[in-house]
Amino acid sequence: MSEIGDQVPTIFHYCSAAAFKSIIESKSLWLTDLHQTNDAREGREVTEAVVDLLREMKVEEYQIKRWRETYDSSYDLCQGYGFCLSEDGDLLSQWRGYADDGHGFAIGFNGNLLRDIAKKRTSSAEGFPLYSLQQVEYERHIQKNSLKNEAEVIRNCVTDGALNHHRIPSLLSFESDEETKIKQEKAWHTLSMVHFVLSYIRRFGIKHSSFKEEKEWRLFAAHLNTDSGFSEAVTGVLNFLPRRHSLVPYLKFEIDPEALFTKIVLGPRNRIPSMALKSFLRKNRLLNIQVDKSVAPYL
Repeated sequence: MSEIGDQVPTIFHYCSAAAFKSIIESKSLWLTDLHQTNDAREGREVTEAVVDLLREMKVEEYQIKRWRETYDSSYDLCQGYGFCLSEDGDLLSQWRGYADDGHGFAIGFNGNLLRDIAKKRTSSAEGFPLYSLQQVEYERHIQKNSLKNEAEVIRNCVTDGALNHHRIPSLLSFESDEETKIKQEKAWHTLSMVHFVLSYIRRFGIKHSSFKEEKEWRLFAAHLNTDSGFSEAVTGVLNFLPRRHSLVPYLKFEIDPEALFTKIVLGPRNRIPSMALKSFLRKNRLLNIQVDKSVAPYL
């Protein structure tokens, strides 16, 4: 994950012609529900990375299993939203998968400016954090290194009985029932805070290595769900996009395209007339933006 002080490269959003037109005319980006992506393990890789670390720390397998069950049971308590971008502005798999099979566009964003805007932007809805720009990490050894502190806290909490805090103290314990209860409750509270960090901040920035080619960045936001679903405050700022067999929640993130956009790349199968594109960009005050054509030989 990129640190706040790091330089962010130009990053690209691949989209259809319809989405391209909508982004520019509405001056907004749509952050959609990350539970409904094409990655069947979206948000789950963080669990595997932590399990690997716990095994390296010699935590007992039965304790790891119990921890995994406890953490996984909270999976749906956090709702993540993302607007996806890539460091590569001319990648055939991206054109085919996200830009109408090569007929669409890739919009280049000033990564540093987008990050700075995200840091300053917040929502009025209770339960939303600041937005953030996150770099997705694919390499397991780097994922594990970034999660080492959390894994160490989890190990200590499990050792201190966090997963036993509702159970009757062992007859073999040399501590009083009250001492054991206090110790376990403290460990459970600390463990819950770590679960919050993993679910609310970390898990949507980690993906399986098979997606490495995408070199993904995400404009990200999240909120906690209630037992009955989204809270009233959250629902008030959500929109819903109809898709086949589903409704996809999304957030609108207002932007200034003139300030944020650095270039536009036409897909390899995009046949828009030059004058039509120039007129559209001029109408929307994008007067000096660089326009390139994909070099991918895809017809």
